[in-house]
Amino acid sequence: MEKIKSMSVSSLYSKILRAVLFIVVALIFSISNSCGNSHSYPRELVVADSLCDNNPDSALTLIRKIKTDQLSDNESWYLRLLKIKQKVKSNENFTDDKEAKVLVDHFEKDGDKNLLPQALYCAGCIYISLNDTPQAIECFQSVLNIYADNKHNMSANDKHNRLKAQCYYQLGYLLSMQGLDKAAIPWQKKALEIHTNTGEIERCIYDCENIAWSYQVIGKSDSTEIFLQKAYPLAELI
Repeated sequence: MEKIKSMSVSSLYSKILRAVLFIVVALIFSISNSCGNSHSYPRELVVADSLCDNNPDSALTLIRKIKTDQLSDNESWYLRLLKIKQKVKSNENFTDDKEAKVLVDHFEKDGDKNLLPQALYCAGCIYISLNDTPQAIECFQSVLNIYADNKHNMSANDKHNRLKAQCYYQLGYLLSMQGLDKAAIPWQKKALEIHTNTGEIERCIYDCENIAWSYQVIGKSDSTEIFLQKAYPLAELI
């Protein structure tokens, strides 16, 4: 009788193990499927991407050294995006939106969906350069919508958070420039919150100054003083 019980328990344990294994495999397949449009890239492209954010001149030097004939199709599209991102981060002026449109269209339809937010952000900055505020706002909102529904399974890492903060900053800036400072303040505060969390002190100072300015415009001097006071100790850390 003991032997029969032992075999029964062993059989049950085996069934449970198989069920757990099935669930794990299904989850892995599901995650792999949801990330099907993401890719791994050569180190030089990833480094160039990072340099675009912090040192666009160095990014340009590296981008020029990349051998395009050795890149895959996905890598070539990434390089095209980095070329336009480097110009955006260098505050270059643009005369048209042709390349931005091509990039956004590609990453929306066939390309790496993880790169779509960057393509849209760059397009938004280009529309600012072209004085097309409505189109710029639409691009920045589109980036935030992607992160909101997270349908492309993007992780909430610092890189994505920084891009969200930049969109908040740009939306606040655009609204403030149109005299809509009351509407700008919530966006400015969201940018400040993320920049505080990511430890970007210089950007926090800009955020505090922008919020202070917007409060001053709408006649809330007390709030203006509060955010100026927040900026002073941060400035001393630089």
